[in-house]
Amino acid sequence: MSKILGVLVFLISLLQVTEAMNFGSLVKKDFTSIEANDTTKFTILFWNTEETPYQVKLEVVEIPKGWFISLQPKEFMLSSSVGEEYVSLPYTSKPVKAFPVDVFVKPENAKPGSYQIVIKAKAGLPSRGITFFQEREFKLTVNIRGEKIQDNGIEVLEKTTTLPLREENSGQTSSVFTYLFAIFCILVVSLLIYKYA
Repeated sequence: MSKILGVLVFLISLLQVTEAMNFGSLVKKDFTSIEANDTTKFTILFWNTEETPYQVKLEVVEIPKGWFISLQPKEFMLSSSVGEEYVSLPYTSKPVKAFPVDVFVKPENAKPGSYQIVIKAKAGLPSRGITFFQEREFKLTVNIRGEKIQDNGIEVLEKTTTLPLREENSGQTSSVFTYLFAIFCILVVSLLIYKYA
């Protein structure tokens, strides 16, 4: 028994140290409505309530074709003492400092409609022990207002473009029903074979 305990203690001592992170984030406003070819700005707040700072990297995951996006800053060290704004949290006695990241969006030649931008943030300590990263995705929506046009005396808006995600989902919905129908048919045929065999 003492040999097993000694081996277990030895193996535990070989494990690398891991650290936990408190990676907080908040999008101040995730929707905006602008005119075509205007520029808009979103602000994402990040905070850390732990003493150990960690690295945060941002990347654009989804953007409409031809649009310009600028993340300022795109990469930074987040510590509990860095930040220009304050956020009140339910589990702290006083507000914590929050570091703002500005996301500038400039749509180019966009038709009226709603468009989605997806930004991913990764936070972690890449140089210490076992590397764990926390990830967050932020979905921002930009509505491009359109000019009204006359169509047989009735005022209508220009056609709007739907979000790419909705187009993909409509195709996926029909394929899901096709698979469910095929499974149902296979079950019915199997039941008939079992009953009459």
